[in-house]
Amino acid sequence: MKPQGEDFETYNIRRWGSSSWTQHLKKEGRKSGANFSNWKWWPNTIKAHCLIKYAAENYGVDTSRSNEEIFHRLYEKGENISLVDTLVDIGVQSLYIPAERADELRYYLESGQGEQDVRAEIQRGQKMYRISGVPFFVIESVTEDDRGSGSRPFALSGAQEKQVFLEIFNELAQREEE
Repeated sequence: MKPQGEDFETYNIRRWGSSSWTQHLKKEGRKSGANFSNWKWWPNTIKAHCLIKYAAENYGVDTSRSNEEIFHRLYEKGENISLVDTLVDIGVQSLYIPAERADELRYYLESGQGEQDVRAEIQRGQKMYRISGVPFFVIESVTEDDRGSGSRPFALSGAQEKQVFLEIFNELAQREEE
Protein backbone atom coordinates (compact mmCIF):
# COMPACT_ATOMS: atom_id res chain seq x y z
CA MET A 1 0.00 0.00 0.00
CA LYS A 2 1.28 3.43 -0.91
CA PRO A 3 1.98 5.70 2.08
CA GLN A 4 -0.57 8.25 0.79
CA GLY A 5 -3.27 5.62 0.17
CA GLU A 6 -4.93 5.11 -3.19
CA ASP A 7 -8.08 6.10 -5.02
CA PHE A 8 -10.85 3.64 -4.07
CA GLU A 9 -11.72 2.44 -7.59
CA THR A 10 -8.11 2.31 -8.77
CA TYR A 11 -7.10 0.19 -5.80
CA ASN A 12 -10.04 -2.20 -6.14
CA ILE A 13 -9.50 -2.68 -9.88
CA ARG A 14 -5.78 -3.27 -9.37
CA ARG A 15 -6.28 -5.65 -6.44
CA TRP A 16 -9.53 -7.50 -7.22
CA GLY A 17 -10.55 -6.50 -10.74
CA SER A 18 -13.46 -4.31 -9.57
CA SER A 19 -15.09 -2.81 -6.50
CA SER A 20 -18.24 -4.92 -6.86
CA TRP A 21 -17.29 -6.95 -3.79
CA THR A 22 -17.91 -3.86 -1.64
CA GLN A 23 -21.61 -3.68 -2.57
CA HIS A 24 -22.60 -6.32 0.00
CA LEU A 25 -20.43 -4.67 2.64
CA LYS A 26 -22.07 -1.31 1.97
CA LYS A 27 -25.57 -2.83 2.00
CA GLU A 28 -24.96 -4.51 5.36
CA GLY A 29 -23.33 -1.39 6.77
CA ARG A 30 -26.36 0.76 5.93
CA LYS A 31 -28.47 -1.46 8.21
CA SER A 32 -26.31 -0.32 11.13
CA GLY A 33 -25.96 3.32 10.14
CA ALA A 34 -22.67 3.04 8.23
CA ASN A 35 -23.79 4.55 4.94
CA PHE A 36 -20.46 4.57 3.10
CA SER A 37 -21.87 7.56 1.25
CA ASN A 38 -18.55 9.02 0.15
CA TRP A 39 -15.89 6.28 0.22
CA LYS A 40 -13.23 7.69 -2.14
CA TRP A 41 -9.96 6.36 -0.70
CA TRP A 42 -8.34 3.07 0.13
CA PRO A 43 -6.13 4.34 2.94
CA ASN A 44 -2.83 3.33 4.36
CA THR A 45 -3.96 3.31 8.00
CA ILE A 46 -0.67 3.20 9.91
CA LYS A 47 -0.65 6.94 10.68
CA ALA A 48 -4.35 6.81 11.64
CA HIS A 49 -3.47 4.08 14.14
CA CYS A 50 -0.72 6.36 15.43
CA LEU A 51 -3.24 9.19 15.89
CA ILE A 52 -5.46 6.84 17.91
CA LYS A 53 -2.48 5.86 20.10
CA TYR A 54 -1.33 9.48 20.53
CA ALA A 55 -4.80 10.77 21.43
CA ALA A 56 -5.39 7.97 23.94
CA GLU A 57 -2.01 8.18 25.63
CA ASN A 58 -1.66 11.95 25.73
CA TYR A 59 -5.25 13.19 26.06
CA GLY A 60 -7.23 10.21 27.31
CA VAL A 61 -9.35 10.05 24.16
CA ASP A 62 -11.29 6.79 24.03
CA THR A 63 -10.16 4.69 21.08
CA SER A 64 -13.79 4.13 20.05
CA ARG A 65 -14.26 7.89 19.70
CA SER A 66 -11.11 8.19 17.58
CA ASN A 67 -12.16 5.29 15.37
CA GLU A 68 -15.64 6.73 14.95
CA GLU A 69 -14.29 10.05 13.72
CA ILE A 70 -11.69 8.47 11.45
CA PHE A 71 -14.34 6.20 9.88
CA HIS A 72 -16.72 9.15 9.47
CA ARG A 73 -14.08 11.21 7.71
CA LEU A 74 -13.06 8.30 5.45
CA TYR A 75 -16.42 6.76 4.54
CA GLU A 76 -18.88 9.63 4.86
CA LYS A 77 -16.83 12.76 4.11
CA GLY A 78 -14.52 11.19 1.53
CA GLU A 79 -11.30 12.36 3.19
CA ASN A 80 -7.96 10.61 2.83
CA ILE A 81 -6.99 9.46 6.33
CA SER A 82 -3.54 8.45 5.07
CA LEU A 83 -2.52 12.10 5.03
CA VAL A 84 -0.99 13.84 8.03
CA ASP A 85 -2.93 17.07 7.33
CA THR A 86 -6.22 15.16 7.53
CA LEU A 87 -5.19 13.39 10.74
CA VAL A 88 -4.03 16.60 12.44
CA ASP A 89 -7.37 18.18 11.54
CA ILE A 90 -9.21 15.19 13.01
CA GLY A 91 -7.10 15.43 16.16
CA VAL A 92 -7.66 19.13 16.72
CA GLN A 93 -11.21 19.55 15.41
CA SER A 94 -12.81 16.31 16.52
CA LEU A 95 -10.70 14.73 19.25
CA TYR A 96 -10.10 18.01 21.09
CA ILE A 97 -6.33 17.89 21.02
CA PRO A 98 -5.44 21.51 21.84
CA ALA A 99 -4.70 23.59 18.73
CA GLU A 100 -1.44 24.75 20.30
CA ARG A 101 -0.34 21.07 20.24
CA ALA A 102 -1.08 20.59 16.53
CA ASP A 103 2.60 20.98 15.58
CA GLU A 104 3.56 18.37 18.18
CA LEU A 105 0.96 15.96 16.76
CA ARG A 106 2.15 16.68 13.21
CA TYR A 107 5.75 15.93 14.18
CA TYR A 108 4.69 12.69 15.92
CA LEU A 109 2.84 11.52 12.79
CA GLU A 110 5.46 12.65 10.27
CA SER A 111 8.42 11.26 12.21
CA GLY A 112 6.90 7.81 12.56
CA GLN A 113 7.53 7.82 16.33
CA GLY A 114 4.55 5.61 17.16
CA GLU A 115 4.70 3.33 14.15
CA GLN A 116 6.95 0.69 15.69
CA ASP A 117 4.66 0.36 18.74
CA VAL A 118 1.55 0.25 16.56
CA ARG A 119 3.04 -2.42 14.29
CA ALA A 120 4.08 -4.48 17.34
CA GLU A 121 0.57 -4.24 18.76
CA ILE A 122 -0.95 -5.30 15.43
CA GLN A 123 1.48 -8.21 15.27
CA ARG A 124 0.56 -9.30 18.82
CA GLY A 125 -3.13 -9.24 17.90
CA GLN A 126 -2.53 -11.20 14.71
CA LYS A 127 -0.60 -13.83 16.62
CA MET A 128 -2.85 -14.02 19.70
CA TYR A 129 -6.20 -14.00 17.88
CA ARG A 130 -5.11 -15.06 14.38
CA ILE A 131 -6.36 -11.78 12.95
CA SER A 132 -6.11 -11.71 9.19
CA GLY A 133 -8.38 -8.79 8.32
CA VAL A 134 -10.42 -5.91 9.62
CA PRO A 135 -12.68 -5.24 11.27
CA PHE A 136 -11.89 -7.73 14.02
CA PHE A 137 -13.60 -7.72 17.40
CA VAL A 138 -12.52 -9.37 20.66
CA ILE A 139 -15.20 -9.42 23.33
CA GLU A 140 -14.57 -10.78 26.77
CA SER A 141 -16.00 -10.53 30.22
CA VAL A 142 -14.22 -8.29 32.68
CA THR A 143 -15.82 -9.49 35.89
CA GLU A 144 -13.60 -10.67 38.74
CA ASP A 145 -15.02 -14.19 38.37
CA ASP A 146 -14.02 -14.48 34.72
CA ARG A 147 -10.46 -13.19 35.14
CA GLY A 148 -8.21 -16.20 35.23
CA SER A 149 -11.13 -18.59 34.85
CA GLY A 150 -9.96 -19.82 31.47
CA SER A 151 -13.06 -18.31 29.89
CA ARG A 152 -12.21 -17.68 26.25
CA PRO A 153 -13.12 -14.37 24.62
CA PHE A 154 -15.37 -14.15 21.60
CA ALA A 155 -13.53 -13.26 18.38
CA LEU A 156 -15.38 -11.97 15.33
CA SER A 157 -13.82 -11.28 11.97
CA GLY A 158 -15.48 -9.03 9.43
CA ALA A 159 -18.55 -6.83 9.55
CA GLN A 160 -21.25 -8.27 11.80
CA GLU A 161 -24.94 -7.57 12.23
CA LYS A 162 -26.12 -6.00 15.48
CA GLN A 163 -27.83 -9.24 16.43
CA VAL A 164 -24.51 -11.09 16.63
CA PHE A 165 -23.21 -8.62 19.21
CA LEU A 166 -26.46 -8.73 21.18
CA GLU A 167 -26.26 -12.52 21.39
CA ILE A 168 -22.69 -12.34 22.70
CA PHE A 169 -23.59 -9.68 25.25
CA ASN A 170 -26.57 -11.77 26.40
CA GLU A 171 -24.35 -14.82 26.82
CA LEU A 172 -21.82 -12.83 28.83
CA ALA A 173 -24.64 -11.47 31.01
CA GLN A 174 -25.90 -15.03 31.61
CA ARG A 175 -22.40 -16.15 32.61
CA GLU A 176 -22.25 -13.31 35.09
CA GLU A 177 -25.58 -14.33 36.65
CA GLU A 178 -24.41 -17.93 37.17
